[in-house]
Amino acid sequence: MAEDYGVVPSSFIDPISQEIFVDPVVTIDGHTYCRAQISRWFQTYNTSPRTGLALTDKRLAPNHALRAAIEEWQERRPMALDPTRLTITAGAAVLGEGSFGR
Repeated sequence: MAEDYGVVPSSFIDPISQEIFVDPVVTIDGHTYCRAQISRWFQTYNTSPRTGLALTDKRLAPNHALRAAIEEWQERRPMALDPTRLTITAGAAVLGEGSFGR
């Protein structure tokens, strides 16, 4: 069965930002978040974003396995355009600055 590398596995999505994990970490209740996102959350809340339950400890542990899985998935994906570097001009997409840009 062929994999669809264009579809991001839901397990690779941070529940706070709804984007692909960057620097995934695990909280005391076993849930994973992007370090920046959960750190920002903890500035305001003492609860789990997933469960709403109080967390007695705000220490974070790196989720090395998830990081490695995401990196492997990204390496296997066909090259994709970065939509933030595209400019639409008169109905045509033009690549922005960068390795393929002007």
